[in-house]
Amino acid sequence: LKDFRVLNGKNQTEKLGQFALDKGIVQAGDDVEKIAVKANAARKDAGDRLNAIYKGVVEDFNKGGAASNLSSAEKSALNEAGFNPARDKEQILSEVSKSMGNQEGKAGAIKRIGAYLDQLIEDHGDKTLDPKMSQDIKTEMDKVAGWARNPLTKEPATESAFKEARRIVSNKIDDDINRLGKLSGNPEALAQLKAANSDYGNA
Repeated sequence: LKDFRVLNGKNQTEKLGQFALDKGIVQAGDDVEKIAVKANAARKDAGDRLNAIYKGVVEDFNKGGAASNLSSAEKSALNEAGFNPARDKEQILSEVSKSMGNQEGKAGAIKRIGAYLDQLIEDHGDKTLDPKMSQDIKTEMDKVAGWARNPLTKEPATESAFKEARRIVSNKIDDDINRLGKLSGNPEALAQLKAANSDYGNA
């Protein structure tokens, strides 16, 4: 619970509790199964919105000529945004290594992350993934990071490594949305993207 509260440096307990209440995910008399069904439904809805809004912004951005009017610096910044497993692998492994210091089991944990990134590269190639796909990958990292594991199967080094990796991916998702939204010149679309991304992550 302590780790859960400080996920991403924010107090997630209150944030997710309020989200669950606002979306009707948790109501009086609900058991775990009912809550799970409603949480999955909320996740699907948010994921569909995130996909649709993101694709709409990209299409409008390209059709409206905004993409062709970017400076070289803006084009470079946009190309570097988002999560690309092939491009970002070495950065992630380096930052994870630094964050772990001299922790016992570090080498094995980094090797496991490297293997997972290699799997993603094999599956998706050298391309930047959309926010929904990146969120799904972050969720898989969360599982290994220990948020939903059996307390009797703790793996301190691996959990530390995956927590840092998912933090990096999370930041890349936010950066992708912020840069695309701002360069599109559509504040409303940017707000909708941020809201859908937040809902999807929370659900």
